[in-house]
Amino acid sequence: MVMKFLKSEWHIDAGLRMDFLLTGDRGTCFLEVKSATVVENGVARFPDSITPRGIKHLKALTQKAREGHRAVLLFLIQRSDVECFKVNDIRYPDYATAFQQALAAGVETFAVAVNVSPVGFGKPRLLPVLHG
Repeated sequence: MVMKFLKSEWHIDAGLRMDFLLTGDRGTCFLEVKSATVVENGVARFPDSITPRGIKHLKALTQKAREGHRAVLLFLIQRSDVECFKVNDIRYPDYATAFQQALAAGVETFAVAVNVSPVGFGKPRLLPVLHG
């Protein structure tokens, strides 16, 4: 997709913003980025607590996907000790349910890990996203 327009903090509904709106020759893409800070046995997890706002983002992405837009949820893990990503269904089952509904509607998910140190950022690594 050749990007023609990038807008950050795009208002999509009253009181709700997506992190990025991308437009290009293949249509519109709504992109939300979440920072996953919890790591358990090499598995990065999100969320780390109850997040009604996070569920609102999932529902908005789900709606955009149903409308035929590209909708992407990117989990960013700023740690080097991770091997994969999984939604934290133990700490917040409501988020896990909304996540499964988003996937069923066509929302794309990616997880990227990047090591952060005093000298800068390491090379980003695409991680497997475990479902279920």
